[in-house]
Amino acid sequence: MLCRECRSIEASKTKKRVIDVDAPLNMDADVTDLTSAVDKFFDAWKSAGFQPVGHIVFRKTYSSSSMFLSYQHEQPYLLAKGRPPLPKRAIADVMDMPYSGNKLHPTQKPIEPLTQLICSFTLPGELVLDPFAGSGSTCAAALLTGRNYIGMELDAKYLNQASARLARVSQSNS
Repeated sequence: MLCRECRSIEASKTKKRVIDVDAPLNMDADVTDLTSAVDKFFDAWKSAGFQPVGHIVFRKTYSSSSMFLSYQHEQPYLLAKGRPPLPKRAIADVMDMPYSGNKLHPTQKPIEPLTQLICSFTLPGELVLDPFAGSGSTCAAALLTGRNYIGMELDAKYLNQASARLARVSQSNS
């Protein structure tokens, strides 16, 4: 079951401020307020007991968005708790991510590359966590490979689509 409401994990106990980019910069502002989103992400996961053990680049043949550049990659981080064993065979940190059609979610992933990751880093019966479940691709890959999963999604529309998708995958897999 996907988590409908997720409690945020505060990265720090410092007072947060919003900086108006059109206003003069207040030099008295706490410099820690300017911490990057990646730093906040890592602080939150570290406080929950996870450690980054790898960084993967999903190379795409299509662009998810374009501004100054045509963004044709995504950068997921591999997080682990404790001291997990190394995989039997290391996989490349750059993986091709074929276009899935994005029918259920704007950044929907195909199941096949996710299955490779799950099989490399977990054993059947172990737990896979996807804190940004979207269309449920990671959860579906976990289900298809005999792993347990926890998926979290804040948007009710995608939560419902992912739940229906996982019910279909579960039914076809039994």
